[in-house]
Amino acid sequence: FDVEFLLSHFDIIKGVLPELREIKRAEPWYKVAIHGIPFREFDTEEGLNSQLVIDEISTFNKGLSIVGRPYWATPKEKRISGLVQTGTIIVAFPTEDQAKRAIKNRLLIAGFSAKVVKYITTTTTY
Repeated sequence: FDVEFLLSHFDIIKGVLPELREIKRAEPWYKVAIHGIPFREFDTEEGLNSQLVIDEISTFNKGLSIVGRPYWATPKEKRISGLVQTGTIIVAFPTEDQAKRAIKNRLLIAGFSAKVVKYITTTTTY
């Protein structure tokens, strides 16, 4: 179903799913890749310490806010190998302006200025 159908039938859906609070139209997210993130500070057994990334960006980069959950672009095997000390994470901003500012100005994370580039999704074809 598309969002228009769901919105027009909200009362019926709410009758079936009483815990449902609202239905929203999807908003675009603007993803960036942040390079040079130290594994030691941000990697955990479960993966990326997403809350720490969100806190660092919102605290030390005025006017920027993260949407969604940041995640590693660097594979786990590489992170735990010990051969490299830093990796790349993907974060999303709610506006294109915020993403462009992060790319232009870099981001202060873990006490250093991290390089930020636009994240481009690619698909593998065989």
